[in-house]
Amino acid sequence: MRWIILAGVVTAIFLFGVLTLWWATKQIEVWLPTHSEVAAPTTSPKREASPSERRSRANDAVTGAQGHASNKKWDVAIDEYNVAIGHDPTYAPAWVGRGLARQAKGEYAIAIGDLSEAIRLDPTSADYYNLRGACYKLSGDDARAIADYSEAIKLKKDGAFYYNRGAAYFAQKKFEEAERDLTDSLQSTSADYGDYTAEAKALLEHTRKERSLVKLIACNGLTEQMWVNLAGYSEANADHITFEVLWDLAPGSCEDVGRFVRDKGVWVIVNALPSQQRFRAAANDASAKSFCTDNFGSTQVPYPSGTCPTNWNLQKFYKLNIKSNANVHTSRLPHD
Repeated sequence: MRWIILAGVVTAIFLFGVLTLWWATKQIEVWLPTHSEVAAPTTSPKREASPSERRSRANDAVTGAQGHASNKKWDVAIDEYNVAIGHDPTYAPAWVGRGLARQAKGEYAIAIGDLSEAIRLDPTSADYYNLRGACYKLSGDDARAIADYSEAIKLKKDGAFYYNRGAAYFAQKKFEEAERDLTDSLQSTSADYGDYTAEAKALLEHTRKERSLVKLIACNGLTEQMWVNLAGYSEANADHITFEVLWDLAPGSCEDVGRFVRDKGVWVIVNALPSQQRFRAAANDASAKSFCTDNFGSTQVPYPSGTCPTNWNLQKFYKLNIKSNANVHTSRLPHD
């Protein structure tokens, strides 16, 4: 009987615990919101970067790219410039930097494209025109290089721009224009491009030398084969002589007979015996020069003293007319 009572007590305690737990659960449910009442988690929309923030990020990327470029890590630099352009496509220095990195790799066409975009974004930058001009020059397009250097000079009278344009003119053999620009470059300064004066002076000297030379083309205006001797020497020093000999110049044909200094006398002597008299000057012609010729007329030497060796004849020949600013002179022989 005692065991029955004990079992009943235990059962009652168990049931009381179960009921208490059920009641507590119900109370909790009363205070908890239902699933439908639980609000969905909210996230703030991503804030778009302001123009100043984009520019700042682009500038940081450009700074990093410049560090790689200074170490000649061109591909890494280009990747960083791409990042900069991604942040701010209107940031001209990023396009310039990428263009210069591509130029360093020899990729001139796409480098020019990048520099052109920089100019579109900032058409008032003389430096951008100068840089694109340099890229055109490296690509072999001197005409476009000169056009860009000219635009740079319009925007800023920088000595380096004159030097660059002078070098491009020199490459085109436009020595008069080159001399003018190189002279201007030495009379100007450049705060941004370093000291170029040594290079400018050397190129100016070379330019002046080139300007003093003329290219002569002799054409046979006779109806027979002929030889042509060109005798060139200084008016003041008749012993300084240069001979260019052309053998068997056919009728109607022309030959480049070389380049001569403008301030030196140049005489053309035709060795075609039946026609030689047509080219000789009269003895009293002050514009002519005296030469001694052998009996066959095939050899001539300047002989200003007026006395020739035995069996040589003293004769005069016309001086070839050279225009003062001509780079190329075409002379049809005999002299007309």
